[in-house]
Amino acid sequence: VTREAFLSKYADVFKGDEKWQAVDVPDQETYDWPSASTYIQNPPYFQGMSSEPGTISNVTGAKVLAILGDMVTTDHISP
Repeated sequence: VTREAFLSKYADVFKGDEKWQAVDVPDQETYDWPSASTYIQNPPYFQGMSSEPGTISNVTGAKVLAILGDMVTTDHISP
């Protein structure tokens, strides 16, 4: 691969095609969660979360949920 071939192929890789460019995107730093969406929702655990980290405390009274062998990965249990 020559430099010229690479540049001609990937010069506008982030530009996208006409459909991508037609996506209406607000000019803001955070995602504007559509409250009526059934596809994506703002996770409730972010509600009231401070930008400052809280104090860390010991986990007490926890129980084992599952004991899994080495052949089980997070791909198997968390799609």
